[in-house]
Amino acid sequence: MEWLVRQVKDEVLKVSGCVEGAMPFRYLGIPINPSKLSKKECQIMADNILDKIRCFGTRKLSYGGRLSLVNFVLTGLYSYWANIFLIPNGVLRKIDAYCRNYLWDGSSDYSRAHMVKWEWVCSPKREGGLGVKYSLDWNVAAIGKLVWWIYTKPDSLWVKRVNQICIKGVDWASYQPKTHMGWNLKTICKVKDLMQPSYSMGQWTANPKGYRIHEGYHWIRTKQQPIGWYKLVWHSRCLPKHRFLIWLIMRNALNVKDKLFRHGICLDDLCCLCGTASETGVHLFHQCVYSQGLVAGMASFIHIPVPSANAII
Repeated sequence: MEWLVRQVKDEVLKVSGCVEGAMPFRYLGIPINPSKLSKKECQIMADNILDKIRCFGTRKLSYGGRLSLVNFVLTGLYSYWANIFLIPNGVLRKIDAYCRNYLWDGSSDYSRAHMVKWEWVCSPKREGGLGVKYSLDWNVAAIGKLVWWIYTKPDSLWVKRVNQICIKGVDWASYQPKTHMGWNLKTICKVKDLMQPSYSMGQWTANPKGYRIHEGYHWIRTKQQPIGWYKLVWHSRCLPKHRFLIWLIMRNALNVKDKLFRHGICLDDLCCLCGTASETGVHLFHQCVYSQGLVAGMASFIHIPVPSANAII
């Protein structure tokens, strides 16, 4: 039997002009492997992110510049992988750490305390965050696309193989993998059970046109109440570094004297401008007499109205 298989394979290679290879191999920078990707193989993705961070100019960029690179470059790398593979959670946590450290310190290593929790950073801007994708939830949402494919049964060789060899006519909504099944199918089934409430009769209820990864991501993540100062911070005419600074002020994350005094760094917490009250973020930018006079003078010079502090807060 083996000689017959070998003969057919040789004929196919001769007719097609192809060359016989071996697993694993790399295609478009991605390791192709018939089994589960190991952490060592996924290290290629982590190394690519580190190389990008080293090429970004590190600490020379402002917070706003780093945020743009995290949102559009670093998260794009693992999003591309997540659309193809099931990535181990340990690798995703490492990638989150790289992005978090780069945002706050301009390097991939942890060297200073982060000013805002990563959970808040990964919240949408309308909910008081920065809109960075949380890699663990995004990976689950990407796996959700495979769940939807099995529901809808498109003309795909992978879907046909899963239905004929693994599911074998069992209702996908109630299907549970057997113990000898692989890690990939078991992970897909876990996501299927997690997202079961979002399906009705095998259809994705959030969008009648079909499943979208970003819709699945927003369905999975923990939602917060919208904030009232969203438009104030993310104004289209505001520079990125100014947006980030205003966002830190509204999140009360600046290292003002009130915080430094509690940590024993300053001798007192009095405002460095007026010297009459504790220097908090709200006081420094909205309540300080000196700051109010400075803002009023600038507004009068450029002829624009100044909203009251209570209206902003």
